[in-house]
Amino acid sequence: MKKYEDFEIVVEKVGGADIYAVNVRQACGGKKGDASASFTLEEINSTSGTAGENGNNNSQPPTRHVILSGGQEKKLTLLRTGSLSKELATKVGVRLSQALFRNEVLELWGDCKGYSKSVNAALRIRLDLTRAPELAAL
Repeated sequence: MKKYEDFEIVVEKVGGADIYAVNVRQACGGKKGDASASFTLEEINSTSGTAGENGNNNSQPPTRHVILSGGQEKKLTLLRTGSLSKELATKVGVRLSQALFRNEVLELWGDCKGYSKSVNAALRIRLDLTRAPELAAL
């Protein structure tokens, strides 16, 4: 049976602006520590286009109501409609990776890769977006 070490990334919106905190806690089962970073939605969206650029001619982007855990309802603005092209999905994925894996988080990721290899385990990324559900639309 394959052994795994977890690298859990928790992303949450902070403040009133589109600023997101990235937190890694107890990496590799607590053996490698914690790290944090932050990014803005604009850093990811800058290459992904907006709803209007993907064929939506409405002046206001569409919205969707979602029910969060605990029963809280939240209104989300959709960043785009329809499916992404392969090229655009790749650009968004690269931007999101660059936003998540920077500074302390990138350094901790490298430490965990080395540790996992030394204990003959696979390193598994767990991305928690429950505190920033609007990012799931990306």
